[in-house]
Amino acid sequence: MLMASVRLRSLLWRRLRGVSGIALRLGLAAGLFLVVAPPAQGASRCVRVHLGKRINFPNGLQSLPAGGFLVASPWEGTLTRFAADGSVVWSRHGEPEPPADFTRPASITRAPGADRILFDEAHATFFIADLEGTIVAKHSITRDAARRDARVDLFSPPYLLPGDRIAVLARTTPLGAGPESRTSGLFIVGLEDGSWQGPFATWDDFSELSYLTDDRLLAATPSGLVVFFTRTPYELRWVEEGKVRTVPLQLDGLEPFPKGLQLRPNHLWASFYSALAARRLPLGVYWDRAEVFVLVASPLAGGAGRRWELVAVDPVSGRAKRSLRLPTEADEVKISPGDEEWIVLERTIPRVEGFLVWGESALRIPAAWFHQEDSPLLVETTAPTPQCESGGSPP
Repeated sequence: MLMASVRLRSLLWRRLRGVSGIALRLGLAAGLFLVVAPPAQGASRCVRVHLGKRINFPNGLQSLPAGGFLVASPWEGTLTRFAADGSVVWSRHGEPEPPADFTRPASITRAPGADRILFDEAHATFFIADLEGTIVAKHSITRDAARRDARVDLFSPPYLLPGDRIAVLARTTPLGAGPESRTSGLFIVGLEDGSWQGPFATWDDFSELSYLTDDRLLAATPSGLVVFFTRTPYELRWVEEGKVRTVPLQLDGLEPFPKGLQLRPNHLWASFYSALAARRLPLGVYWDRAEVFVLVASPLAGGAGRRWELVAVDPVSGRAKRSLRLPTEADEVKISPGDEEWIVLERTIPRVEGFLVWGESALRIPAAWFHQEDSPLLVETTAPTPQCESGGSPP
């Protein structure tokens, strides 16, 4: 996933809410118990649905076992639940009282098999919700109180682990020390007792973590986590039971991730995006049914949109097992694997300067297509972009 600098996030979110310090990328949820359409059983077709509500900067996405999906927007400060047909089930700006008193939700995550969802706000407040999206608990980790021996900056995405612990990307700076003493990496934090373990994987340059869609850096597995590194050569790191295993990513045709890219104080998002969109880059990692997938984006002729592929990677060699082309040429995507269907949220970045990223449509793709040998998504040299049926507009 693309990434800029930590400084970029600080500048960006100061504009959003006048908040200083670590960039906000938050995430939370609100709930309600409205009936939604059930998931497609044994889904066998790809459907594009138009959202009943256009979202500005849809940053968090989570498919739901009961059908439909959640979308979080830190720009709007909303959490919206969509039915499978794209209609709005509910949209929340937070409640006046805890535990659902969120203001700017961002990342939404669920570990495989978990019966709870985790949202984060300001990288310091964490909301636990049930599988309907209803918030049931709230936890806070303040930057100064998180550790007595160091200043801590937390980043998305956190994952909820057994025992009310979270796995989170963080930067720690010993009290009284300078930037040269910082440690950036993956930590396990207890929500109840405040305990810290780690780092289990570290970064030499924390700017590797700081792109605005860095929730694609991390994927939870049934036994641990997979972390994607944008350094050259690209790497995947498996973190399981306190041990780290590094696998170089060996995919053909990848270009080096650009260094030093930052959003300027006037938020020239379109220019920043264009610089990244011009390269063939790996942008994130996903896990589903004992397979790890790397998301790869490539430029299209004429500069409009991008080609999106999910590459199933061998966890030992780091080589491709198969490449799947997503049926979209969107500027940006968000992806959430599901039991019956994967949700791919299509995001549009207007070619004007400013902080605009629109979400107006989503793809519902059968989960089996990402694993079967004869998948309609398999990449062939001369194959055109796969097409999805139109689900029409929501009622």
